[in-house]
Amino acid sequence: MKRKWIAVAMALAWIPIQAQAKDSAIKRICVSLDQQARVLTVDAQTRCLRSGARLVENSLALSVDQATATINLSGAFKATYSHRIGPTDCMGSRTFTYKSDGVEQRRYAVRFGSETLGMADFTENPSDRHCFDNSLHPRRYLREGAFMDWSRGGAEGWESWREDNVLALVTRLLGEPPETAPMQPETYISMQRAQWLSRTTFKPRPSRDQSQDIIAVTITQHGLLDDSVSGQRFTAIAALDAEKWRLMHLFSKNMCARGSEAGRWVAHRCP
Repeated sequence: MKRKWIAVAMALAWIPIQAQAKDSAIKRICVSLDQQARVLTVDAQTRCLRSGARLVENSLALSVDQATATINLSGAFKATYSHRIGPTDCMGSRTFTYKSDGVEQRRYAVRFGSETLGMADFTENPSDRHCFDNSLHPRRYLREGAFMDWSRGGAEGWESWREDNVLALVTRLLGEPPETAPMQPETYISMQRAQWLSRTTFKPRPSRDQSQDIIAVTITQHGLLDDSVSGQRFTAIAALDAEKWRLMHLFSKNMCARGSEAGRWVAHRCP
């Protein structure tokens, strides 16, 4: 596929990394959507509860505003303890589940109280479960299994790329624009801090050898001058290595311009 483009519309959309209340007892929030039933499920997991914990308040409530594409969990969970014990005496955590009916497939901002934790996109893979860490620096958890319907790679030699910053690294995926072009496709870039789960784990808080701080970058192009491909999308997982940024993983999709799959994102070559 020939890449003929000039980037004329670039939207850098950093997911807000905003401070949470230090005394919040809710540590992790996960959202999922049942596409057929149109039921949204939100799981709110508490931090470690020590023995002797007694529930004092649970005023958590879920609201979904489809006019603003917002999922909001409000209220609080509080517990007290009947006796004084050591900090290592952890008896696990609790998970509270909330549901909302009639929820459509959209890209939602997920909020806890007044803070935005991140974005949950149900437009392409509505069965995905999106989890967010409610801490001073919230992180989204990502793993390779979330990209089963993507193609691995998509650019020659990407494994050896090294740059001083993330933007310089990922814009190499766009190649060199031609000097002249009759059309100028749109290019959108979004970046998000996250944690990459390097191995399968069911722990609510993965250990350091199970996760790594990364920046997930999604590049979407529409209007490519190609007979078979009208758009292209990359998701790049970037990590800092020896003071240089490199791509740990690269996934790609094509939007077909013709045939039975025209206008759809696919992982294979378009006809």
